[in-house]
Amino acid sequence: VMSQQSRFGMIIDGERIIGEWLALAHGTMYDLPHEPFVAFDIMHEHHRLPYMRMVERLRGRFVMPRLLHYGQPVSVDWIMKRIDIDRSYHGATDDIEGAVWRVERRGEVDFLAKYVRHDKVDGKYLDQDIWLWTPGHADNKGLVDNV
Repeated sequence: VMSQQSRFGMIIDGERIIGEWLALAHGTMYDLPHEPFVAFDIMHEHHRLPYMRMVERLRGRFVMPRLLHYGQPVSVDWIMKRIDIDRSYHGATDDIEGAVWRVERRGEVDFLAKYVRHDKVDGKYLDQDIWLWTPGHADNKGLVDNV
């Protein structure tokens, strides 16, 4: 924890970083080109920070998901085609499970919606104990430097 203190120093009282830990294969297999933690939100108490404020705070400190679109609404089909193009961004070797839509209005996060592929199998790797990253292993990718 102390070795990571400089990365988390930007968090103020009442805030937390929300993310996904990709160290253990659970529903998607990865060949990680980066550290295993991917941050996708900052919450202050029960409120999400707007996207641009969140990115300003996390950029250069944490790996973040790839932004597929910003602006007017787009269809699930459009996003899923884009995911197929961008699938290597986080080193996914399986199909990506889906996408999240973050809807903001008047400078605040109104709601999030998630689409998950109909053929996704939750936890399909959990019984195999496949570790994609372990602390201290020589093949580990370094922590984020200029993501």
